[in-house]
Amino acid sequence: MIAIAQTLFAKSWRINNNPDVQADFRTLADAHISASSGDTIYLEPSLKCYEGFTCTKKLVLIGAGYFLSENSPTQSSPLNSVVCGDITFNPGSEGSEMMGISISNNTVNLKTSYLVIRRNLIKTILFVYQTEVTLNNLFITQNYIYNITGGVYLGHNYFIEGLVFSNNIVVNDFGFSYIKNKSDCPCYDQALYGQFTNNVFLGNVNIESSTLRNNIFYKSDFSPNLLKYNAYNTIEENIFAKVLPWSDVVNYQIPSSNIDNANMGTLFVGGASTDGKWQLQASNSIPIKDKCGAFNGLNPYVLSGIPDVPTIYYLNVPPIVNQKDGINVTIKAKSNN
Repeated sequence: MIAIAQTLFAKSWRINNNPDVQADFRTLADAHISASSGDTIYLEPSLKCYEGFTCTKKLVLIGAGYFLSENSPTQSSPLNSVVCGDITFNPGSEGSEMMGISISNNTVNLKTSYLVIRRNLIKTILFVYQTEVTLNNLFITQNYIYNITGGVYLGHNYFIEGLVFSNNIVVNDFGFSYIKNKSDCPCYDQALYGQFTNNVFLGNVNIESSTLRNNIFYKSDFSPNLLKYNAYNTIEENIFAKVLPWSDVVNYQIPSSNIDNANMGTLFVGGASTDGKWQLQASNSIPIKDKCGAFNGLNPYVLSGIPDVPTIYYLNVPPIVNQKDGINVTIKAKSNN
């Protein structure tokens, strides 16, 4: 009953740091203080970036998207909702969701469970190590991400379970480190359990104890670490550019359902759009091509991270009006479900 009541009375708030615009708040921190659990915060685009904040409430954060001038139609204004500081999700923020936000020079710190991070431009996602903590139900989907990092460095009993990582474009590396129990064997503390589907990985990937399906691994000298302890991962129907050679062909072999030595030059459409160029060529003949990559699967990547709320992609307002004729405004809007 409490949860239902919170939903019924949830409010929406506007943040805009332009002093000439009337809005509820100027900063994320101020909005966080006044907002209640279940509220939605709209971070409006601006020439000036917004400072980061630490979230301890269940909130929905919605920005305008990114790369807006590269993909048409997107928004009527090419300005992004840019955060120039870290965003940290602490305990208490379970159930929060973030979308359409550009945080291209800073970090999103994940320190709690039940989070949805989707359709964002992010420099780094950090799984923050915490002793005796298990994080679960983390949904990271449809993002353009430069780095993902984390791991177990100082001890045991830190686990991530139920990670769903899908339809992302990862520019650099996905690195999750493990601690060895003994120095003379591959006795790793298996700390990350997840489903990795329909991603494009442009760098190396260090993942164990997970299922990897329908991903594209672009790097032409891809490290065989992903395959090193093959029993720990399920690797099915992925496309590799080229996995480095290895001496132990029994333990390092790629399962037969995967494609190796794929020509990445003919796989993608290319072009000027930073994220759009990773769409697949329709004419490419790789057998599993139509299953793989960020733009396929159940939740395809959305260009520019446009949030799934109605958006105005064309706005024409005359600069001069008179009282007799009124204002003739032309608006074009679309749904983004």
